[in-house]
Amino acid sequence: MRTDSALYKWTDLMLEASRIVGQDLGNASHYGKWMEEAGFENVRSTMYKWPGNHWPKGKKEKWRGLWMMQNHLEGLHGFTMGLFTRIHGWSPEAVEVFLADVRKDIKSTKIHVWWPVYVVYGQKPKIVGDSAG
Repeated sequence: MRTDSALYKWTDLMLEASRIVGQDLGNASHYGKWMEEAGFENVRSTMYKWPGNHWPKGKKEKWRGLWMMQNHLEGLHGFTMGLFTRIHGWSPEAVEVFLADVRKDIKSTKIHVWWPVYVVYGQKPKIVGDSAG
């Protein structure tokens, strides 16, 4: 993805704002380790690469890309408005104008972006003497 694209700028600004408020959106790769440190057992962590829209040729990847694109388009306003207005100081109108360009990039099959999707799960540790365990 080109660094001058609206989608790249949006991603960068979202990560920056999330870090400022202490809720880093880039932390998903650490979830498995954190679950183990919290005492969970049999922790499994898998990262999948999903396309940002329907640009891939394969049927499975194309469907995943459509799902990812729709998810981003449906949630974009909600993901963005609070962080951009409260953290970056943008006006709601400026956010909406910017998001119009981000939506164009999300839909563009010329932009071959992959998003990491993490699936992490584990078992709560058994408590000694717990008859339910």
